Amino acid sequence: MYIYGNGGHGHVIFEIAELLGINVEGFIDDYNLFNDLNIPVIRSLSIERFDCVIGIGNNLVRKKVVQ
Repeated sequence: MYIYGNGGHGHVIFEIAELLGINVEGFIDDYNLFNDLNIPVIRSLSIERFDCVIGIGNNLVRKKVVQ
């Protein structure tokens, strides 16, 4: 699974997935390319290509990404 959004909300989703035993292969984010979780961040990919969860906390930005 990938998480679309490498900010605080995405990191909370990562922690939940980890507790549930779900393997997170990476984050998708065009702006925040680094994290301290040792999880890769991939840039500029279409979310149709991956199983992913939207991990963007801002409702307006999340809506734009999903549409």
